[in-house]
Amino acid sequence: MEISHYVTTGTVKISTPGITDLSAVKAEVLEQTPDHIIHRLTYPNALEVVIQVNPDGIHFYSNRPLQQLQDGSLVLPVNK
Repeated sequence: MEISHYVTTGTVKISTPGITDLSAVKAEVLEQTPDHIIHRLTYPNALEVVIQVNPDGIHFYSNRPLQQLQDGSLVLPVNK
């Protein structure tokens, strides 16, 4: 995963246009300790996101670039 983001407050919202069936998203817990949890989301459009939640914030990494919107949410750009 080459692209990283970091959030210290609030939540992370990632919009994935074209994905209407969220049950098709594969979710895996990779590691869980009292200090952090790491999980991976694999979308049917080949987007992979690894999220590490720590007491100080949320680190997340993706295999594709995400665009940050004015409201702070992220979106996977749609290629036309």
